[in-house]
Amino acid sequence: MTRYLEGLGLLCKAGYSLPGAMDECADIAGNQVLDTKLRELGRQALRGPQTPAQLLVASGFLKPHVNSLLLTAEQTGEQDVMLLRAAEYYRSDLHQRALALPWLVIVGSTVLAGIPTGVAVYYGFVGYVDSLITGVDRFMGVN
Repeated sequence: MTRYLEGLGLLCKAGYSLPGAMDECADIAGNQVLDTKLRELGRQALRGPQTPAQLLVASGFLKPHVNSLLLTAEQTGEQDVMLLRAAEYYRSDLHQRALALPWLVIVGSTVLAGIPTGVAVYYGFVGYVDSLITGVDRFMGVN
């Protein structure tokens, strides 16, 4: 979605109408299924009667606060700025998720390795104490 929104924003900034920009940007999302649906949205935007922002909101592709950004931008005429801002939001969101993933893997692998290790240490310690008590009993002559 980042590439798509950025492409829309740049084309709108260059003077394209939003419906025309939606049609032109339909194939830049990088996902065949998404590209097909975005292409259909672009065609619907060119035909009308719904506005491009309403079509994008109704598609369900965008997060709720991005939807409100687009609807506000449509009313104020700042579509290019808001589309670029939405693309930047998606880029930073992706960056934050990419930073969180290694930590999730580290914590998960530590837990997965730690549980069997803890169980083995526990049973080893219990066995050691049991054999120690048995040895002391034998040494002392207790049954």
